[in-house]
Amino acid sequence: MIETLTPVTVRLGGQVRPLKAGAVLTLSQSQGWKLRAKAGEKVRLVPDGPCFACQSTRRWVSIHGAVVCPTCHPPTSPGLVKQWIGGRSEIAGVSPART
Repeated sequence: MIETLTPVTVRLGGQVRPLKAGAVLTLSQSQGWKLRAKAGEKVRLVPDGPCFACQSTRRWVSIHGAVVCPTCHPPTSPGLVKQWIGGRSEIAGVSPART
């Protein structure tokens, strides 16, 4: 899944689609990575299921835009966390940063 962070126009399946900020697209993983590579900071990958390694559905979003599994990769500093997605807001004793 891809979430748009700013308004963006994308070409999918031969069609040009303008998207508003906050729109979510369900794409294959390869399509999502391709769109992320082309659109840069205008979109971000959003996990659409459990972590493939630990099956956790919790995620944290770094201040740089990465979406990360906190079980496999806990944040080293609360200042790196922009947002928590799913589950508890406190994971491994680290409180989410206020936005």
